[in-house]
Amino acid sequence: MAHLIETYADFRRGDFVVNHWLRSLKENVDLRDVDILVHDYGLTDAQVKQLRELGARVERGVRDGRMSNIHYRDLADFLRKYEYDQVLYSDGGDIIFQSDIRPLFENHKDSYRGVCEDVFTLPMHQWTLGVGDIKGDSYPTIKRLLYKKPMINGGFVLGPARKMVHCWDEYLSLCRDHRRHGTDQIIMSYLMYRDGFVRLPEKYNFVLITTKSRFSITRGRFYDSAGELIPVVHNAGRYDWARSVSRFGYGEDRNKLMSATHYSMSAFYSALNWLTRRIRD
Repeated sequence: MAHLIETYADFRRGDFVVNHWLRSLKENVDLRDVDILVHDYGLTDAQVKQLRELGARVERGVRDGRMSNIHYRDLADFLRKYEYDQVLYSDGGDIIFQSDIRPLFENHKDSYRGVCEDVFTLPMHQWTLGVGDIKGDSYPTIKRLLYKKPMINGGFVLGPARKMVHCWDEYLSLCRDHRRHGTDQIIMSYLMYRDGFVRLPEKYNFVLITTKSRFSITRGRFYDSAGELIPVVHNAGRYDWARSVSRFGYGEDRNKLMSATHYSMSAFYSALNWLTRRIRD
């Protein structure tokens, strides 16, 4: 049975999805029996044409909320129409692929899979991003389960299609709205801890802004401390000024580490993590 890789984009993200996300995916990942789906929340006609020419399926969605939230609704609708084995959701606007991830589809197929951010916790999320989308009577349940646990980064999540198809129903049961940045990460972390998940090695979603691991950049490529290519690199950040790397993308002329930003944001998250733990304990 085929697998599915899904992302979303509007016209601002469209060029990156075409030229960096999709290009790096096709050049580095074994895509036999893997379909690629891009949900369209305002792509240009030219971007849609390019995506389809490169073999991606493009499905138009209604942008009535934060894209990182509502794409789960449209993914669920798609999965009810078409049969897949495993589903990978990947952020499209700030992730590149540098080597093969095929084994992720073949192992632990009955479970969710994701990468934890040890430095990022639910109290930190509440302080920095807020939890206003979550229903008041739902938050205590979520808090009891997640409070002492590292969050699972929501930018790269795998699971069996039979589980992923229900994520939006779960979202609606827990949230009053779908307009806040980051709510998807809370909901997916809650579902994965509740139902059980396999924690993937950091290299499969290497979040530059929160990693404690050393890395280097040579000719546009990201390497770990052992000199090995990092399979999935994630230049996360709500705002461009807060991202660790400028001109992020796939190519020798890309990727300049913004040292001041990278180390100051890393220090900020570490300090906030320490503070929330002190207050909690």
